Amino acid sequence: MKNKNIGDVDSIKGNMEDNYYNLFMMKDKDYTIKLMSTYGSLTSDEENTKDTLQYIQDPSSNRRNTVRFKYTEPFKHYYMARHCEDDHNHLRHLVPSIEGTWVTQYWEDRVFAFILAISKVNAYKAYLYFAHDKNKKEPTIHAFRRKLAASLINNDYITDDSSDNIRSSSRKRHREMGHLIVKAPHHANKYCHARGIWIKGCADKYQRFFCTSPKCKNRTRTYCKCTP
Repeated sequence: MKNKNIGDVDSIKGNMEDNYYNLFMMKDKDYTIKLMSTYGSLTSDEENTKDTLQYIQDPSSNRRNTVRFKYTEPFKHYYMARHCEDDHNHLRHLVPSIEGTWVTQYWEDRVFAFILAISKVNAYKAYLYFAHDKNKKEPTIHAFRRKLAASLINNDYITDDSSDNIRSSSRKRHREMGHLIVKAPHHANKYCHARGIWIKGCADKYQRFFCTSPKCKNRTRTYCKCTP
């Protein structure tokens, strides 16, 4: 490609483990773009592809010469979508980010934080494309995240399993269901389900026992008020 003109293209065919591909190349002003793809051709859509302009400085006359050409199929698609992933990651990592502020070493929580951050940006992009008024200024990702968090906290679509009635807010739902994280009383070593009381058989006020539920290793002595 060294001696070719700006905008000239070429390709090399290849085969890797019975997977056929093409190495597409296009000469640019200062470099050669190379794309490896299993689809595409060196043809351009004349009707839907705009002309690309390149300006070359002529040393002898100190004037710029214009080169006009059209991108072929693989390079057109590359320039259309080259910023999608980078822009998405940029929005995901904007400070304060979910993954950056939630300092946790638990693998499950880290995976959840990643999925939550990805979903947040996906929702933001979907809102801008489908719902946002194009005549108004776009909200920032942080402003959108605050509104999204408030909507999730006061989610009217969440229902109580024991009732088909839709709760108006999470606070009302918690108040009606009696959900509250509490600690086991002092001197208690187990809970009697038959009598519905704590058995206080420990001499030490702060003794800690494993939960007696199958496969539970909770030693924090905390539980939900609705199911002691």
